[in-house]
Amino acid sequence: MARAIRARELKDMFTPAREILKTIHKDPETGRCTTVKPGDGLQSVWDFICSGGARATFSSNITGETKEGMSETYMYTEADELEDAVLFPEEGTGEEKDNLFREKLNMVDQFERKPMLDVRRFAADADTDEELSSDEGSASLASDDGDEAWDTESSDHSDEKGPAEPSWENNYEYTLGDPKDAEKAIDVLTKQFSLESLGGMAGSRGYSREPYRFDGDIAMFKWSWHMADLQPGARSRYLEWQLMVSKLDDYVMTKLTPGPFELCAFMQMADHLSEERRIVKDAFEAYAAIALFFESEAFLNSEHGQIFKEKMFSDVSIFDQAERAKHVPDRRTHLSNKTMPRKFWREFEQFLRDHGLSPGDPDIVEEVFPPDWRKAIRPVVVKLFRDGIITPSYTDNAAGMAVAAVEEGRDRDMYIDIRQGSSLEGIVSHLEDPRQFDRSYLLFQARGFNHDYPNARFAVLRVWSAPHFYPLMLGLERCPMTSFIDDRGRAWEFRFIPKDMPYSEWSIHQQLSLRIAPYEHIFGDQVILARDLFLVMGRDESDLRRLSEGVTWAVQTKPWRVEIDFWRSFVNVDVQFLQDLHEKWLE
Repeated sequence: MARAIRARELKDMFTPAREILKTIHKDPETGRCTTVKPGDGLQSVWDFICSGGARATFSSNITGETKEGMSETYMYTEADELEDAVLFPEEGTGEEKDNLFREKLNMVDQFERKPMLDVRRFAADADTDEELSSDEGSASLASDDGDEAWDTESSDHSDEKGPAEPSWENNYEYTLGDPKDAEKAIDVLTKQFSLESLGGMAGSRGYSREPYRFDGDIAMFKWSWHMADLQPGARSRYLEWQLMVSKLDDYVMTKLTPGPFELCAFMQMADHLSEERRIVKDAFEAYAAIALFFESEAFLNSEHGQIFKEKMFSDVSIFDQAERAKHVPDRRTHLSNKTMPRKFWREFEQFLRDHGLSPGDPDIVEEVFPPDWRKAIRPVVVKLFRDGIITPSYTDNAAGMAVAAVEEGRDRDMYIDIRQGSSLEGIVSHLEDPRQFDRSYLLFQARGFNHDYPNARFAVLRVWSAPHFYPLMLGLERCPMTSFIDDRGRAWEFRFIPKDMPYSEWSIHQQLSLRIAPYEHIFGDQVILARDLFLVMGRDESDLRRLSEGVTWAVQTKPWRVEIDFWRSFVNVDVQFLQDLHEKWLE
């Protein structure tokens, strides 16, 4: 309640009773209370409080020492203000008139509370092509991809109707409700557009009461993931990219090009067509995405591409790859707890020693965390909660603690210390270590390939992920192992794999390996996977284009949860371009 009434100092605790306290006088000797009347010169209780007469004491949770003043446990801080600005933006705009609390379910919570499908099946990540009986569904929950530490999506997938990919028009429909005129949208979605408002609008969409449609639920999850992408400008660039692909798809159709069908033949999709018709549409979208980097000039000069001649949401065009390479993304490291350099944790460990603490004590965190740590942690936590990435945890002992740490060249960001109790042997013994595929290795392979094929062209395709998590599902029983306490001692857990999770790099590498494994006989040694990045090496432009289309299709098709982030990718470049890239592009 103290935070609810915005108590920044002791007198604010009495604010709800202010009008009553203004009418009461308390005799300092007898303690008797009387009514204050005009002209009697008596000091009201409220005036007494405002003059500093009120006193309060509290006991430290650390030392047990009695202190005077207001405990920070109840004090409304700048971090609380940042949190409320995210959760209750209408308070700042004046839209909230009655100040009554109204629950705002994010899209993932709506899905869980009013599921349109068997939740057990989704939690099992659609592990089977057969319909699940009740017993089979329960048994499937206990299975995973062989990884004893966490569940992720398996290589087998549901035979449900595939999703309508969350195209730019779909996103526009979520937010504005009129996807018919894409050009009109450009006037609406300006650089000043507040993308934070999209979450609330998307939440108001609700769910149809029609039978279960897997496509709508996949689109819903993707929307939540992208809304929780906290990299500056990421969400606006995603909308722009969706519009580009949609428009180029229209452009391709006007030419009646056989390219998408040639891609189907190249990837030997004939055997899959009877199982899932959606993969043909996936092929068209993969073809369109890669075509943007080979036919950009013709596309921009066409009626479909005219609107992209001017920069929309980003300060740089996606087509100007040399200029885009100069703008290194402001993202926290992908390294998980166990692979983070030891020096990264020194400040936090010294902080614990200075206060005689051990990690994970919720009663102590709130009292001792520095204000600048709180301001770095709280906005991240509340935004991930707002968009359904994390949810309150009811586990007895949280696995980790939120920490505000500093990487070289970056401001403080939120990291989660989950280093306790995880061993390499128990977690990653059956997985390939992706650390061997570093920048040096990739450049070595590219140089060697370029030596053998002087006309070689290259593509670096990065799979999309948010700074704090991968778009990979966690099994319901595995979520508690990602639980953590924030700076207020509240316990949360992730619904999707957090990058701080020990050896999360191994997991994303494994999942993407499963995506391209069925096509190794097609790609040969011309496609190299390095964690969440594909290095594609073509003997010439046409060879590179065909391979890049194939990789894009293989990654983005069934089960439609993973996608290439072309704003962080480079297509149709030479080996010198790769060598000149900042190291973070290839990490």
